[in-house]
Amino acid sequence: MVELHRLGTVALLIALWWGGVAGAQPRPELHAQLQAPVPWSSLPAEQQALLQPLQSHWNALTPQRQQQLQDKAAHWATLPPERREAARQRLAQWAAMTPQQRQAQRQRAEEFRKLPPEQQQRLREAFRRYRELPPQERERLRREFQRMPPQQRRAYLHGAAVGAKAEALREFFAAIPAAERRPTREMLRAFTPEQRQAFRGHWRALPMERRDAFRHELLEMTPEQRAKRLAELPRPVLPRR
Repeated sequence: MVELHRLGTVALLIALWWGGVAGAQPRPELHAQLQAPVPWSSLPAEQQALLQPLQSHWNALTPQRQQQLQDKAAHWATLPPERREAARQRLAQWAAMTPQQRQAQRQRAEEFRKLPPEQQQRLREAFRRYRELPPQERERLRREFQRMPPQQRRAYLHGAAVGAKAEALREFFAAIPAAERRPTREMLRAFTPEQRQAFRGHWRALPMERRDAFRHELLEMTPEQRAKRLAELPRPVLPRR
């Protein structure tokens, strides 16, 4: 049985999926073809069956949105029958949402896109495990999350990112020799938030083969020397998002 505290990860990834339906960008090579709307009657029968929940307001969608959904339907058509039906049901849920609910889903997808790439990958893996749960368990998680008040939902979404960070920390210590884990942990705990941020930024910027030497360098220093060393580190250049 999945613990309730994992709902944050599950919910954020469900939001990511909806962001793919609602917010994906059209393929550049198709831009010139998206000037005119696509009539519902012109869709292949297989796509009509998959997109049926949207039939009543299909003609109100922009050409770009119609193309995004056609692309999704083409992908769903390659899936096993049970996954095709699950996709159709999710689309029906999306069609039944109010504009405010859809906007909230897009915002959650944006939160996902702001996470570091390694956290995004861990959440995708969590979503893969979520999809392997029995249908009744997945539905229970969805209903439980939907019953939460907005503030509690935000707290769980935040918890998803915190959980990913905890997993990264476990991987960090797993790569350290057992005899060095305790002094390394004590060193990190003694850092101020600013020192911890400086250490993390410099660690990530270093090539893999130099990271252990940097950690050993700090372990051999006194707390005062470490503070000075960390204060002298250049600030990492963060990529623009």
